[in-house]
Amino acid sequence: ISMSHYCEFAAWALDASGVRYQEHCSAPGLHVGTVIWQSLGKERNKPRLGTRWATPLLVLPDRALHDSHQIAKFAAQGTSLYPPALQQAIDADLLHFHDRLGPMTRRYVYFHLFERIDAAAFGQLVAPYGVPHWQQWMVSRPFVYARLRKFVFGGLGVTQKRAEKAEDYITAELDSVERRLRKARSPFLHGGEPTLADLSFAALLAPALGHAPRGRPFPTKALSENFVARAEMWRAHEAGKFALDLLQRRDSVLGPRVSHNGVNSGSSSIT
Repeated sequence: ISMSHYCEFAAWALDASGVRYQEHCSAPGLHVGTVIWQSLGKERNKPRLGTRWATPLLVLPDRALHDSHQIAKFAAQGTSLYPPALQQAIDADLLHFHDRLGPMTRRYVYFHLFERIDAAAFGQLVAPYGVPHWQQWMVSRPFVYARLRKFVFGGLGVTQKRAEKAEDYITAELDSVERRLRKARSPFLHGGEPTLADLSFAALLAPALGHAPRGRPFPTKALSENFVARAEMWRAHEAGKFALDLLQRRDSVLGPRVSHNGVNSGSSSIT
């Protein structure tokens, strides 16, 4: 699901580590078939959150990897993003951001998004994310979108009360990261160079900042004035600025991109 902040973190780690791969993009809710097909006959780890049909999924010749932090660690072995001396500390950050910040960002953004847009608007929203045309058509059908929306509010437990708690959590997380950076007196969470911890924080926060990956448009016009105002407030926060700087570097200096449409090729495949 290329619009997923978890998938974007995995892709970012692969790109930054110089790993070539082929990307298979799906619309939310229609990704299950792709995951089943791509991982057929492969040994897979159990995702920390969600089901065995969750994304991202990195398909290797001998196995398949779930979870963005597992994919990121696989990609970054032997690089400055995951130095041996800092791996234990980075692992702790990866699990924290994966298990806490990621779900809170998703809950907050999903509530504000799915409360306001209809099926046609959602079809337009997924269009820039490389999903097949038939999937764009499917999610823009009212009966398909209604089932997806029901899953968001029912299956994922997205409610106004939980969204409000998620908003408070995101603010607290920004404060925590700001304190860490100030105390460390370094430009990044673990010293003078960015690591997977920094990338994870920025990627999993990005939707709450109103930032869409790889130069894609963010659906600001579809969201409430309160959402836009809060995003601007978080962008002005020192930790928000830190995340945005990383995200803008990501957008401006991308490695070779690989897509389901056959641009380049690689030995690994990510769904």
